[in-house]
Amino acid sequence: MGHITHCCGEVRGVLSITIIRENPKKSSVSAKNYNSIGGTTHMTKLNSHLVLRVPDPFDGSAQARLEHMRLIDRGGALLDSAMSVFADIFTGLFYDDLCDSHNTEDLLTIYEMFSALHKKEDYQNMYLLMSIQYDYMRKPLPDPVWWLAGDSAAVKTYMTLLIERYKCMMIEDGFIEPGEDVQ
Repeated sequence: MGHITHCCGEVRGVLSITIIRENPKKSSVSAKNYNSIGGTTHMTKLNSHLVLRVPDPFDGSAQARLEHMRLIDRGGALLDSAMSVFADIFTGLFYDDLCDSHNTEDLLTIYEMFSALHKKEDYQNMYLLMSIQYDYMRKPLPDPVWWLAGDSAAVKTYMTLLIERYKCMMIEDGFIEPGEDVQ
């Protein structure tokens, strides 16, 4: 026997109740939505065969997700201009979070770790280091960045752009000098 979940809410005078029945034997759910408008109840049957699983970048769905974000084309090739904008946005947020959570010495140490891994072309461990930093800051890895993990070319490109952006921001903020190789 599965679980039954009731979700209730009211928006603009419309009472909405959704009843969800989970069937673990079939790995599915059925859902019915009841809306009360002006005293009349309307029932809508929602998706009846949803699979109960949490998708992740390693289950084969990363390509579709990256395509939906317009980071890759239908053939799986990275879209450089989109990746550049993506890296600007998420590296900027990452850097600001690091600055909020660490002192200058720690920022330099983290930069050195990223730089050393980049010199070894160890993009997976750069990604892991970034993930560890988010854990340390008690922040979730942003979903769009999480989905990169399922595509090694996307990880390589993002990590390369991340270290370039990180270095530029460190220079702009006066933490390192232009041309300085911190190690």
